[in-house]
Amino acid sequence: MGQYTLPFLKDALDSKGLMAVHREDHWKPEDDRRLRELVEAGRPWVLISAILKRSIRSLQDRNRYLKRQSSKDAPFAERN
Repeated sequence: MGQYTLPFLKDALDSKGLMAVHREDHWKPEDDRRLRELVEAGRPWVLISAILKRSIRSLQDRNRYLKRQSSKDAPFAERN
């Protein structure tokens, strides 16, 4: 791992410190809530990846999915 790796990221990164360790489990409501919080707070994808232990691609895909779901639930007037 590189010399600039933050201590709290150490366990979340692969042995080369390049990406989040792959998770086999499905998305839980708590994961969705945490993802929304981190995205809304403007955290970078690499940090969110380390915290949630998921790939950036998986996080971005899930974020798009959640946005689509919330727009389906919103009344028509709010969608514009």
